[in-house]
Amino acid sequence: MDAVRISNERRYLTFEITDEQGEGHTYTIPLLTSLPASFARKASAIARLPEDEAAGAFMELQFDMLEQYAPGITDIATAADLKQILELWSQATAEAGGDLGE
Repeated sequence: MDAVRISNERRYLTFEITDEQGEGHTYTIPLLTSLPASFARKASAIARLPEDEAAGAFMELQFDMLEQYAPGITDIATAADLKQILELWSQATAEAGGDLGE
């Protein structure tokens, strides 16, 4: 996935993705610990769900976060790009001392 460049800043994940026309788009999304309390509350509630329900609910929360902080990303990125972005976001959150509730 050469179209995405990831850099981990202190409390944010910044990445650049290139669309089909070759235009680069840079986005910065907060790590879990830097999200508003409403997101943290939802993540906490998801962590208490049965494992089979929690995975889908947490993925939906991540997509809500992406759409709020990186408008248009779900129209530009492929499914593989989004998977990598979310994996790196989760990893960066864990490294920053955040609890993903997983």
